[in-house]
Amino acid sequence: MENNAAKRKKKQNNFIKAAVLTVGIIIVVVALLYIFRHPLIDLFFKPDAPDNSNSFNTVKPDDGSNVDLSETKSENVYNFFIVGHDRAANLTDVSMLVSFNVHECTASIMQLPRDTFVNYDNYWYHKINGVYSYYLANEQSDEKYNSEEYANKTADEILYEKEYNAMEKYAKFVENNLCVKIHYFGIMDLDQFANIVDALGGVDMYVPFDMNYYDPTANFRINLHEGQQTLDGKMSEQFVRYRATFSQGDIGRGNVQKLFMAALFKTVQSKLNLLNMNEVCSIIVDNLVTNLKATDLVFFASKANTVRLEYVKFMTLPGGSFAGADDGLSYYSLNREATIEFINNHFNIYTTPVTDEMFDPDNIFWNSSYIYSLPADQIESTLYDAESLTNGTQQPST
Repeated sequence: MENNAAKRKKKQNNFIKAAVLTVGIIIVVVALLYIFRHPLIDLFFKPDAPDNSNSFNTVKPDDGSNVDLSETKSENVYNFFIVGHDRAANLTDVSMLVSFNVHECTASIMQLPRDTFVNYDNYWYHKINGVYSYYLANEQSDEKYNSEEYANKTADEILYEKEYNAMEKYAKFVENNLCVKIHYFGIMDLDQFANIVDALGGVDMYVPFDMNYYDPTANFRINLHEGQQTLDGKMSEQFVRYRATFSQGDIGRGNVQKLFMAALFKTVQSKLNLLNMNEVCSIIVDNLVTNLKATDLVFFASKANTVRLEYVKFMTLPGGSFAGADDGLSYYSLNREATIEFINNHFNIYTTPVTDEMFDPDNIFWNSSYIYSLPADQIESTLYDAESLTNGTQQPST
């Protein structure tokens, strides 16, 4: 009897060991799949992106018929519209389109200069950095927020909803007129930007020259020295806001921001890992007004860690600066032909190409500057890759 009991106990122990070993192997396999971003992971974590069909409000091909936008080149391409703004003025200092192919591990990032000329709703301010402010002002004046429905909501909750709705409209504005499907959008203010950088442990980069500036009206000081260093959140804010000595003004600042974005991408790859990914992604989402969920961001962050820097392309909306005929202010005009080429080459998710007849259907970007209608080959190239920007082989003009 004792012998049989011992056998049963041994058998039971072996079963427990086998079960524990099996579970352990499963955990290891899943962890490895996650760490190395195997496509099998997509079955569990791939985001359910917004519908890709019929994105644009107005499509006007040559024959006046509707264009079928239901067929995409790939289900693995996601477009983002990311915006940074000064909450005090509600003007957007940074607006970027990002296209990420999670299967081919490539990314394209296009900056929209803050002075880009736009003409919408007969509004007096004709720069794209005021579009979000325009929509937010409409939200602020909407009487629905004074209704009984909002009586039990906190001021922060109401502010978030206003900013979310304004940002959603800004994203739709860009989507409709540039003919670029936008799956996800997000906006942050400068304090939130600093929090995100600090959550990553800072950004390692080479500051190309001394940056010294003081704005007494905003009580904002910039004091950075040339050299390799780790920029914390506040230092990063100083770097991306600096534009005091650029001969090309805001375009020069945008080009220097490319250096920061390339370094940020490289930093993310070096510092984001399986242990801190969930925490960092949660902090990022908490500091954004966005339709992204933290789980979505974890998926995209894990995929971004596999992208080689030479396959991350940075560009500026193609065009040039001009003085407004009526007000004499400095504006930036997109070049229609070159912009359509950039969109089709880097941001168009559909098998149907964007044509001149489809693009900017309401003439939002039209202006009297000759730059608008120049042939694309007469517009200076603004295409850079993250590898060249981080290793110093390419230096954008300022």
